[in-house]
Amino acid sequence: MAYDSESDRIIMFGGICSATVCGDTWAYDYNTNSWTNMNPAIHPSAGYGTAMAYDAQSDRVILFGGSNSNETWAYDYNTNSWANMEPTTHPSGRSWHAMAYDTESDRVILFGGSTSAGSSNETWSYDFDQNAWTNLEPAGGPSARYSPAMAYDSLADRIILFGGFAMPVSSYGETWSYDANTNAWTHLTPPSSPTWRYSHAMAFDALSGFSILFGGRDLSSARSDTWSYSWATNMWIPLSSAGPTNRHSHAMAYDAESAKVILFAGAPGVGLSPPKDTWALDSITHTWAVKLTSPSPRRGEALAYDSMFDRVILFGGLLPSGPSSDETWAYEVGAHSWTLMNPSLHPHGRFGSAVTYDSGSHRVIVFGGCCSGTGRSLNETWVYDFLANVWTERTPAVGPSARYGSAMAYDSESDRSVLFGGTNSNETWAYDFNANTWTNLRPAGGPSARALHAMVYDPSSDRIVLFGGSGSNETWTYDLNTNTWTNLSPPESPSPRGGHAMVYDAFADRVILFGGTNGSARFSDSWSFDLNTGTWTNLDLGTHPSAREGHAMAYAAQSTRTVLFGGYDGQSSDETWLFC
Repeated sequence: MAYDSESDRIIMFGGICSATVCGDTWAYDYNTNSWTNMNPAIHPSAGYGTAMAYDAQSDRVILFGGSNSNETWAYDYNTNSWANMEPTTHPSGRSWHAMAYDTESDRVILFGGSTSAGSSNETWSYDFDQNAWTNLEPAGGPSARYSPAMAYDSLADRIILFGGFAMPVSSYGETWSYDANTNAWTHLTPPSSPTWRYSHAMAFDALSGFSILFGGRDLSSARSDTWSYSWATNMWIPLSSAGPTNRHSHAMAYDAESAKVILFAGAPGVGLSPPKDTWALDSITHTWAVKLTSPSPRRGEALAYDSMFDRVILFGGLLPSGPSSDETWAYEVGAHSWTLMNPSLHPHGRFGSAVTYDSGSHRVIVFGGCCSGTGRSLNETWVYDFLANVWTERTPAVGPSARYGSAMAYDSESDRSVLFGGTNSNETWAYDFNANTWTNLRPAGGPSARALHAMVYDPSSDRIVLFGGSGSNETWTYDLNTNTWTNLSPPESPSPRGGHAMVYDAFADRVILFGGTNGSARFSDSWSFDLNTGTWTNLDLGTHPSAREGHAMAYAAQSTRTVLFGGYDGQSSDETWLFC
């Protein structure tokens, strides 16, 4: 990452994401707390172990290497364009090197890295105006290493370097400074310093005058300590502030306008899920605050849109490690921001619950699911109040039997939540929040017993639409006024499936369906259903989530966006997607 001071954006490129290597370009705006996928037409190849620095005089972010590349690229935020600079002379291909921009000399300084020949101790400078790399060959300097961290101290006009690693096993807890005016490295010996590490990150905080270091790893574990370094006093000081969890290979940059050090993501300690969070360190108080995070990977979670507060509410889900989550999250579409709500009382962890939003009472209704640590299905009825951040178990006198994989939709005209199916059930139930009563409706006919189907309410036709479940591709509607199910038998339908998700798009007056599974096959197709014509249409989208099952969707009416979270595509996902 690098901070573009002219555009007041932090620019991020590439890295290892999930099981792949990314080649995407993102911009973070601290003022709106939002990440934007810039998606430039041309960009560097996907890579990791790259290094970037912002050349303030030329207003370009300079990138070199990564995945043992020897390419030099420059990014212009104003035109959202990457340019392959192709200088005649350049460092050899490498990864895990360090770069910083020396403002006074108007040069990007590069040190070290891992090359095909082993660890490097080279010091190079790059002049954007001349498009030229120069091997500076200082008389002395740090020994060969990779994954050190560097930051340019603009007050001292020095580049500060700490740590790094080399093979055969060599570890470094050294502090060095580099002066471009004399082309000289100086081995600093502060009285105390962080323990040796590599794959940490550093950024210079211009307001406080300190170089800030966070995290990294040694041979056995990742770290979560924060340190500040002053060149003027040659002292490292540990900062006691609680902050990001243990991690390494994260990225940091100093946002000068907001006077915050911004940290993003990284690799966790052994056995932990990779973090996907954004943190900010305040220059004055030296305290960390989490700015953007999201639920961990999961499937089978409950998701509903709270129209009064314009929030998508998420509860539970099956985690990759096996247990079910008991977390409650709220997602704000406009800010692209997830918030962990942490209500003091909440349902036990579960997945496969039925969920809907009761707009009459402004409550999220959740029924059933599996398994709360017992291995058994549940028959509990819970309601969530976002304003009070309170879950309440309603305990009606009668209700549906314990089950999971059922579906529920709120009929706004009748002010009832309608539930159908679930494990081996073909029952239709209605829940009245005000009276706290479940009623078994016992319609004369209807869909066969099924689970993992999807249901939504179409207010324009006052019908509930059901599709699929248990390997079916049937489309049914339910009319609560007449207590009747109707099999529509449209001429074309999505293929048989379960574990898909559906929403009703009020702006376009259509039902949107995505994904699902049938046996070993997972789907990534998107369909729309028009109840007025009784027809399904394959939307054939160019960009879409990967094939998955067990994801959840909700329609955010104020922003006219469909929100998708999580699911299972071979591994549990923590992706948030928006569809318009």
